[in-house]
This record gives sequence, structure tokens and C-alpha cells, in this order.
Amino acid sequence: MGIETPLALLGLLGVLIPLVLHRMRNRELPHVVLPTFALLTRALKKTQSKRAFTDLLLLLLRIGIVALATLALATPYGRSHLRFGDGRLASVVLVIDDSLSMSRRDGGTALIDRARGRALEVARALPDGSELAVVLAGKPARVLVPLTRDLTSVQHTLQQAALPAVRANDLTEAIELAVRQQSRGLVTPRRMLVLSDFARHAALDANALPYKATLLSFERIGAAPKKPNLYIAETHASPDPTRPRETSIAVDVRASFAGSASGDELAARVEVEIDGKVASGLPITLERGAAKVVLHVPSPITDETVEARIRIVADDDLTADNQTSIVLGHADSLALLLVNGDPRPATRADELYYASRALGLLAETQLAMRIQTVDPLSFERTDLRASDVVVLANVAAPSVTLAGRLAEFVRGGGGLVVTGGSRIESARYNAQLSAVLPSHIRGSARCNDLRFALGPHGEFLSDGLAGLREARSQERLLLEPDPRAEVLLAYDDGAPALLARNVGDGRSLLFASTLDADYSDLPLRPGYLALLAGMIRDAAGPMATARTHYAPGERVSLPAARAGSYVEVRSPDGRQQRMAAPAQGRATAFDATDALGMFEIRVGQTESSAPAKLRATFIVEAPREESDLASAELPKVESEQAGSAASDVSVHVPFTPWLWLVAFALISAEGVLRSRRRSAQR
Repeated sequence: MGIETPLALLGLLGVLIPLVLHRMRNRELPHVVLPTFALLTRALKKTQSKRAFTDLLLLLLRIGIVALATLALATPYGRSHLRFGDGRLASVVLVIDDSLSMSRRDGGTALIDRARGRALEVARALPDGSELAVVLAGKPARVLVPLTRDLTSVQHTLQQAALPAVRANDLTEAIELAVRQQSRGLVTPRRMLVLSDFARHAALDANALPYKATLLSFERIGAAPKKPNLYIAETHASPDPTRPRETSIAVDVRASFAGSASGDELAARVEVEIDGKVASGLPITLERGAAKVVLHVPSPITDETVEARIRIVADDDLTADNQTSIVLGHADSLALLLVNGDPRPATRADELYYASRALGLLAETQLAMRIQTVDPLSFERTDLRASDVVVLANVAAPSVTLAGRLAEFVRGGGGLVVTGGSRIESARYNAQLSAVLPSHIRGSARCNDLRFALGPHGEFLSDGLAGLREARSQERLLLEPDPRAEVLLAYDDGAPALLARNVGDGRSLLFASTLDADYSDLPLRPGYLALLAGMIRDAAGPMATARTHYAPGERVSLPAARAGSYVEVRSPDGRQQRMAAPAQGRATAFDATDALGMFEIRVGQTESSAPAKLRATFIVEAPREESDLASAELPKVESEQAGSAASDVSVHVPFTPWLWLVAFALISAEGVLRSRRRSAQR
């Protein structure tokens, strides 16, 4: 404690004034004229007793008022330690690293919880009128709380926010996002506090930091790890030809060393869990930080989808990367069946020459597929239940039996794509597949260099006609418009080029051109792959989402629910999110992927009480780079002022407002007591 204006304490001598006045007033004798002296004596004693008590209270109140006013003018203060800032108004942005490495526990507490607690301390330390925002640095960086002066609301959001800490790190982008938030503020100075474990994989480029825009400070959360960290680097499952009815799962285990010798041998155990039970397990020894093991589990039966959870049993610092999931069975990726109606192997005249090569360039992150190619004769004997999408590329009309199987396949949720060519007999196609085709085929005709144009339902191409604008068509199928069909692509003369139709739980597409260069130069254009993938994705519906792995926080594009149905996503942590058919568009963005494990995509009928059917799955797994827990150096802070922003600061907390408040209360009490004394005299 201390006093900023000590000389003002001389004003305490003013307390003598009420004492002197009180003494002088007591010398005055009241003049009372009464006929009876006895009555006078008794009344005088009673009055003097009351007056003495009242006068003493008034004296004490006046002395207190003078003393408090003097002390207030002297400005006494106490000392308070702030955990951030200097006690003055500021515009502050907190950058919290919520990446996977922040789920590590130090002293029994997760680092992300320590970062949350530190952020709350900063929010409470700021004076009213300051601006505060919170940015999360898990990839992609995002704003948790926009810049605001409502500090209480920020504290509430910080306390209630779910911070699972499973994403990759994006500190650089988070700092840029924080600067953009701060640019909207009106308060200065501007400060930024970055809370992270600052693992090596999250190192910042000091030259790219905005020192001039804001006062930067960095604070490391938690102590450096002392144990090696084991993690699953890669998994692969395939049927084992040497063991009937079993699936082999190869697991690659690695270790990162933060403070231990990398040459040490590490012992651990790898297990595979299916339906809550350990199906297989083996001990491993990591030499030079690596080990591989192959486990065998029972293969799922046909059309069954099983999640196999693979985990490392070991004593290390980070447990979140000790496990991953792999899908065994039907719903692990899109099963595409290509039927080649005009096979001419190893030549450009082959019907699927361009399509096969284009699909080989399609990244798994865009569309994960298991592709099987057959000729029309083999197609007659193919089990359609093992496929999700069937592409009939210039295939002659199927037999009555096969047409019935195709119709049943589509109604049950499969996708069918029919493309044009010289082997398409319109009459037979219309007779055999009218139940599932989007429209009738009136034959084929020559055309004069027609271009493609987007139809009213052309949003299935994410980039529109990019790469397709220069394609020229010399021949096409003549498709008869049908009110049940959607025009996904058209020719510039208005005739439909690609039609689609929902049939039962499935969908069929009819393309007026070919997949080779017979009808157009489309296969030679850069938009060919996008169009081919778009047709397959549209026909597949939810199965187009099936993919081996997604990153935490990554946005998944789900095909929109069709009329009368809904799409439901079930997360590994038990959450369910249902999405009904939107008014417009065919895609639904799903970004609630902050859970590690297998997500299920189910489709159900709105009016039916039957449970939704499993159509696809995808896996969200821990980002590999987060497993390196070795600490990086904190960025060098250019100014001492910026560096001290996050340290403990001692500030003066004045008592003057409270002293004036008490003084005004005593003045009010003195006035009330004086008015009562006057009333008593009357």
C-alpha cells in the first residue's frame, strides 16, 4: 500500500474544526421560562441527555467526513499483480492452440485446459472498456469470439466452449486471422497473446510476425515432455490369401523422441479391437524409433461393415495418436464397376481408354474408389451387390434378366450411369430399362460442333464449365425430355446432354455423349476428369463420401438428402446429426469432424419408422505431424514492451472512489441526524 499525495494528509488537522465548534456550542445555556422549578430541572436533564448523545454522533460523523475527504485527496492505493497488460484499456486478441499436441497431460491436467485457464485469467485482468477476441489455432484457424467489449460474454464462451484438441496446427494463419480481428478495433494499444506448447511442428517464422501491428507475446503451456511418444504412422488391411476368412492388418508404429535417446529400444503392444473386444494383439519392440507388425482378424461377411480399432498399449506422453480406425467390409470406399461395351485393349479406340487413365489421376482426397472393369459377357455373371455405381459405357442393351437385376440394384440404393455410343439400340434400351432410365432415347444424330452448357441442376460440377467450354460435339444421343428427370448438363442449343433421375433409393444418369473420342473431343479437354468424377459422385449419393481418412476439422461434402428422405451422420462419440432435403443445391457441408474414429453416413425415409440404412463411412484420424512433441524455441520478441505484455505486472489500485463513497454516505447520515435534532427541538 501507499499514498500518491502525502502532503494532502495535512488536511487531517481539519478534524479539529468540528471539535472546537462542538466545544463552543456546549457553552451556550438555553433560556427556559417555566413556572415550576422542579419541572424545569427534570426537563432540562432529559433534554441535555438526548442532546449530548445526538451531538456526540454528529461530532463523530463530521470528524469522519473531514478525515475521509482528506484521505481521498491524498489518493491512497494498494498493489495488485496483473497476469496480463498494465491495467489500462487495450485491444487484446488471445490465440489458443487447440491442436492435437495440446491434449497432452502435464501434471494431470491437459495442456488445452491450462491454456483455457490462462485465457480466463487474461480476460479477468482487463479493465472494463477493453476489447477482447479469441482465435483458435487448430487447422483451419477460426474465430471463437469476435472482437468485443463484453468481457463477461467472452469469459462465459471460454468456459463453455468444447476444445477437443484433435486438429493439426495452424498458428501462422491464426495470428494473421487475429490481426484481421484486431484491425476492427478502436482501442489502443493492441496486444496479442499466443498460448501454445510450441512443439517443433508448430514453429513460427519470426520474420513473418506482425510486430509493428501489435504487441506480440508468447507463452509456452506445460513443461517439455520427457518420454518418447509412440504413434501409428500407417495401417493397411487386405484379405490374407494364406488364411481363408481372415483379414491381415499391417501396422507401422513410430516413435518421436523429445528428450530421450533415439537409440533406445522401446517395448509396446499393438491390439485390434472389434465390437468392444480385442480380436488380435502382439507385442512389439521399436528399434531406432520404428516397428512393423501384422495382425489377423476375422473377415466380415458380405455387405457387412466393421470398424477395427487399432491401438498401441504403451506408456507415453500423448495417447490420442496411439489409436486409429480402419473400415473392414463394404463401406470403406466407393465400389465402381466399369462395363466396357467396346473393348480394344491397349489402343485409343478402346471405349474406356481415356476414362481409365483419367480415373487413375483422381486423388483419394477427391473420390476414393475400388474400380473393377469387365466386358459385357462377364457383366452378365457379375454380382451387383458388391458395387455401388455401375457405368455402362457404350454397352448393348442388357438381357431381360440382367435388366431386372439392374433395376433392383438401382431401387436398392445403387447408382447407374449409361453413356452413348454406336452400340446403343434405343428401342431395346427403352424396352428393357425404361423403369430406371431418366428419359427415352430417340436415337442418335450428327450435330455441328455443339458446346456444353450448364442445366438448371448443374451444380454437381463444383467449378462449373471450367475446362469444358471448348469441347466440341459431332454426334449425340437424342434424349426425350421427361418431367421426372433433372437436366445436369445441356448443349448450347438447349437439348439435354446429361439427365438424372431418382429411382427408389438409388439414382441413374444418362449421358448423350461417349466416354471416348467418337462423339466429341471431350476426353481431350481438361474438364473431362471433373465431369467423369461428377457423374460418378452424383450417381453414388452418400457413398461418394466414403474415403479412408479425413483430417480432423476437415469439411466433408455430403450429397443432399433427396425428397422424402434424410441423411444422418453418426460420430464416433455418439453424436447424431440429421440433414433433411434442402430447398436448393445437391451438396451439404458437414464440418463437425472434431472426433477421432469412424463416422457413419446413413440414409432413411422421412415418413418411415424404420432405422436409417448405413450407406458409407469415413475415418477421421490424428494428424501425423502432431506426434512430434519436441519443443521449439519461442520466437524472439523485438520490443521489451511486447515481451512484458504477458508477464506479471504490479499496478496501483486506488482506494479514492471507495473513500468518497463512504464520505458521501456519512454526509447523508449527518444530514438525517441533524434534521431529527431540529424536529426534536420544536
